[in-house]
Amino acid sequence: MKENKTQLPYNISDEEDGLEFSDVFNFLWRNKKLITISTVLFATGSTLYAYSIDPKWEGSFQIVISSTKKQRSSDAGSLSPGTIQSLMGGLGGGFGMELGTEVVVLESPSVLMPVFNYVKKQKYGDEPTTYSYKSWFGENVRVRRLPKTKVLDVSYRDTDKSFIIPVLNKIKDVYKEYSIRERKQSLDKAVDYAKRLSAEYKEKAEKSNRELDNYEMRYGIRSNGKWAASTNSGNLAKIVSSSLRGRSGLISTAGALQSAVTGGNKAGDPIADLASINRELIRRRSIFNENDPTIKALERERDSVREYIEISAGGSISSPSEQPRSREHAQEIMVRYKQIARSAQRTYRTQTSLEDMLIELQLEQARADKPWELISTPTLIDDFPVFPSKKTIVIIGAILGGLFGCLSTFAREKMTGKVYIVNAFTKQLPCPLLQEVPSSDNSRWKRPLSIISAQMSRNTSTSSAGLLPVGDVDPEDIKEIDNQLRNGLGKKDLTVSSDPLSLKDCSSILLVVEPGKITSSELKALSSQLIIQNTPLMGFIVLDPYTKA
Repeated sequence: MKENKTQLPYNISDEEDGLEFSDVFNFLWRNKKLITISTVLFATGSTLYAYSIDPKWEGSFQIVISSTKKQRSSDAGSLSPGTIQSLMGGLGGGFGMELGTEVVVLESPSVLMPVFNYVKKQKYGDEPTTYSYKSWFGENVRVRRLPKTKVLDVSYRDTDKSFIIPVLNKIKDVYKEYSIRERKQSLDKAVDYAKRLSAEYKEKAEKSNRELDNYEMRYGIRSNGKWAASTNSGNLAKIVSSSLRGRSGLISTAGALQSAVTGGNKAGDPIADLASINRELIRRRSIFNENDPTIKALERERDSVREYIEISAGGSISSPSEQPRSREHAQEIMVRYKQIARSAQRTYRTQTSLEDMLIELQLEQARADKPWELISTPTLIDDFPVFPSKKTIVIIGAILGGLFGCLSTFAREKMTGKVYIVNAFTKQLPCPLLQEVPSSDNSRWKRPLSIISAQMSRNTSTSSAGLLPVGDVDPEDIKEIDNQLRNGLGKKDLTVSSDPLSLKDCSSILLVVEPGKITSSELKALSSQLIIQNTPLMGFIVLDPYTKA
């Protein structure tokens, strides 16, 4: 049995894997006629279509819209002067709308329907028509907000050049009317809201002030830096007198001390009284000894004032009828007082802010007739039509034609099942690729075929070698290969046959393949037959029309 030294394929069921750029180029080149025809036909059709479309002109204008997001607060007590701007956020049109939402509203029929009715009447009169707002807006109108600005760019297209400016003026007037109408509506809502809050907080402020006044009068607490009606100096005088009462010879001294203690503090501040007593003690100690009765009397009075300061929260609580029971009781009274005072102050500030906001809103209401600002007047963008772009349409048509040609020819090749890629032969045939030669120029086959024939001569143990055409290879090409191989084989015979069984006695067989001459199923069948027969294959050469010599 003959030994087949050729390597079997890894997987004979593999399809045309490993697609390379050259394969794509070869595909386009071998189908260039059909692809070119398809491209030309589509380009011609696109040209005719471009010239059949009615040209459109375009005009535009720009307008500034003013709108910021409204921030509502569930706690009206947290209102501040900055809340005014939050409440007035919707004054530019659309109560509290964001700019993106505003643009959508401006594109809607609720705003532009009068313009559409004007256009429809001018074009079609009173005749019934299926022309819809959606079609008109989608084909002719574009409303676009410039990035990171409050500027709105509005453009309009039409086949009637003289009709563009009147329509743009209509859109401009509608937008101005919308801005005034929405501004008035938002201002009315804001004023009503501010009035309700102002009345509510005015009542709250009056209630808080009454509660604060009653608390101050009950405990004799000073307010705004002044002492309440019940004087501390009188209380202190009583304390001093009681501390000296019953001591003979010291009544006159008590009067002097009392004058020294309180005479310089008409406001009756116990802290200041304590400071005066300390100064008097220092002065008398520099004159008298420590056991002097007046010094002892001042020390007792100092202790009494200290006790008074502790139980009256530093003298803040001065009502004779509501004197605190202890130091802790005095602290509780002052803590409660501070809570009431803070609440009254917060309510007052809120009321003041609301009144200021109401005044500002009412002033804004008086200026509500000012529409959005127009940056540019409606003008034509160019004297030439902006649509259609004939060049663009023709280019797109040509590209689509080329794609259609490629897809259709690719589908046709797939349907025929013909093998065009050299890698497919390499994967399917159970022998190596020896050489690719240009099928269009057989004069360049001599050198590669002489090398192959010399190798065949060395591998041929008997007097016969074989040449096996794979598929429908051109007989003239096979004849030329036969002649050149015989020159290299010398006296050894060369058998040419497309049937592997006819070459079973040959000791070395060369396969000749050409892309597009055999189907994938036929190639698989041939490969399987060669493997089963254990055919002594030397390798195969490819007659490729795209191979460079």
